[in-house]
Amino acid sequence: MIKVAIAEEHPLYLEGLCATIDNFEGFTVLLKEPTAEGLLQQMERGSVPDICVFDISMPTANGYEVLKKIKKDWPKVKVLLLSLFTNEMSIIRGLRIGANGFLLKSSDPVEMHKALRAVAERGYFYTDLVPHDFLEQPRSKLLLQLSYQEMEFLSLCCTEMTYKAIAEKMGVATGTIDYYRKSLYRKLSVNTRIGLVLFALNMGIKAL
Repeated sequence: MIKVAIAEEHPLYLEGLCATIDNFEGFTVLLKEPTAEGLLQQMERGSVPDICVFDISMPTANGYEVLKKIKKDWPKVKVLLLSLFTNEMSIIRGLRIGANGFLLKSSDPVEMHKALRAVAERGYFYTDLVPHDFLEQPRSKLLLQLSYQEMEFLSLCCTEMTYKAIAEKMGVATGTIDYYRKSLYRKLSVNTRIGLVLFALNMGIKAL
């Protein structure tokens, strides 16, 4: 059984999520806490799950700091982040820290099941941000398609810099940055900056 831990401030959503996950074949809810602090305390006492699920925006804790602590103290534990909204920079920040997936809180049970299964089996879930086989293609094959400038651009995409700031950093016009972006979209079959960041991080391209 894949053990899941959930931190959620809203009691109705917490209970509903627990009931939903407990009904998934092969999954069981190990921990349910109204706060991230409570979740971390339980883990420190020895109740360590396979997957943690919590909202990146919590009133009593910084979701990014919670993610950092989990990845530092329990590196084998996977984390599926929940959010009310799709915010590109928030997702990029979470990816850099080590999030294994993102899911909108408005998603249905089928999507939640798919997300948990993907995180457990493949180690990642990012809905339609990247093609299903995107991160399973041979690394060398993908990297050989890229120019030095595109590699540099990718590494800067992993920061929280705007495209204008990236252009200034690279010493090129914003139109050139737009060309790099569109070229990479075509080569990698993605259509968002998040997709570019996913590729960069999974290929070992670090933020400059």
